[in-house]
Amino acid sequence: MKKKELIKIMQTEFDDGETLSNIYEKYKGSGFSEKKFARLVGCLKDKKLIIKHTIANRFLIAFIILITFIETITHFIIGINPVVLFVSIVITVIFIYYFIKVTYLAYLTYFFLSLLGLQSSLRDFGTNLVFDIIGIGFSIFLMALLWYLKSKLFPYIGAFGVKKDSNGQYLFITNKK
Repeated sequence: MKKKELIKIMQTEFDDGETLSNIYEKYKGSGFSEKKFARLVGCLKDKKLIIKHTIANRFLIAFIILITFIETITHFIIGINPVVLFVSIVITVIFIYYFIKVTYLAYLTYFFLSLLGLQSSLRDFGTNLVFDIIGIGFSIFLMALLWYLKSKLFPYIGAFGVKKDSNGQYLFITNKK
């Protein structure tokens, strides 16, 4: 069975009320490694959590649009290459699309890209102190919001894989919600 087909079937069953542990046990031998399959199960979208955190997710999208708008105006003023600006906007639109679809990898990737951006902005810290402090504040707020949403919408997956309990079992198996 192909990955996309399996995800679609598992998501349908999860939406119909099946638990993650039952889905994991049912499709465990479907041709994927245990770690990869556990990640697929842990990335299934819980509609209740999505509804519960809709306001925070919409705020994240609005905040990213605001930052992109400010960056676009700044790039026009500074005179940065329009191709670079266009690529930046296209990448941002792709991320916004995946935030709307509530995709785990979008939250994690944008978090780590924001972390890299924070690191580069700290390198030149002090050249324009007011704008540097505002920029770092925005970056920290954005990363905190991204991590909050990632951890609330996908509670069984950490930064580098599916979370396990002290016995080495996946958390979605031990938590039978």
